[in-house]
Amino acid sequence: VLQEKPFVEVSSGGEYTGLFVDLLDKISKNIGKKIDIEVITGPSYRTEQSHWTGIMQKVISKEADLGGPLTITSIQERVVDHTKPFMSSGIVPVAKKSNMTATATTLNTVEDLAEQTEVQYGVVRNGHAHNFFRLSSVPMYERMYRYMNTTSGVLVDTVEEGIEKVRSSNGDYVFIMDSSVTANYYVNQEPCDLQKVGQSLTAQGLAIVTPIGSQYRDILTLAILQLAESGVL
Repeated sequence: VLQEKPFVEVSSGGEYTGLFVDLLDKISKNIGKKIDIEVITGPSYRTEQSHWTGIMQKVISKEADLGGPLTITSIQERVVDHTKPFMSSGIVPVAKKSNMTATATTLNTVEDLAEQTEVQYGVVRNGHAHNFFRLSSVPMYERMYRYMNTTSGVLVDTVEEGIEKVRSSNGDYVFIMDSSVTANYYVNQEPCDLQKVGQSLTAQGLAIVTPIGSQYRDILTLAILQLAESGVL
């Protein structure tokens, strides 16, 4: 599983908590099988040599029977199977509320962000949002991708690093997050000094991935559907 708030957190005592941990616990009870958790840090992406990293590498190599949470994408679907989505998500920019520059106070949409040059913006390096911009054929997103890849210091390695960069920038940096669920978590956490910029750029589902042809994909999908129908999800 991917260690990322609010999906998976690890306490000082080594206890796993979070939305995805709760989901796996409910699925485990539904299917009558114990699910052992191994925490993975860092994004899952395909390298230039067509090798996968992170959770994807573990699942493709069958070192793991399942992995998640991951956004459903066509590039992943070629090498793993996805369950039905258990939650909706989307890419969304997050900015600081207070002590903002004059330019930052006028940022209400991603279009506003793309059209200005005073406030910097970035994503998690090789994460879902980074890949979205890389593959996009929309001129505005292509321009944003070129900017992020040629501007020093705007790409970060973790969500926590991106959030800290926003908070310490006095409004001069916007973090474009992979998941609106994660964005909502940080926006609603004390000291409540963050805000989303406009609407989500995408509307996609979060799912569990399994090796291609694995019997567990259908078992997990059925469990997710049953939990949703019963009002648990």
